[in-house]
Amino acid sequence: MPPRSPYVVVATAAQRSQLETITRRSSAPYRTALRARIVLAAADGESNTDIARALGINADIARKWRK
Repeated sequence: MPPRSPYVVVATAAQRSQLETITRRSSAPYRTALRARIVLAAADGESNTDIARALGINADIARKWRK
């Protein structure tokens, strides 16, 4: 099991709603939508490794945006 990140992400209902809107908006730049997905997954308690695997990215990217 990979070590847990010391950075805990907590998103309020309003913040979560905004992030989900970004991920669904077709006009949102890819990188912005990807960052929103990373933050949402981190707020759900997923590890950086799991986030990276699910989104097809490098774990360093997930780690950066969690921090």
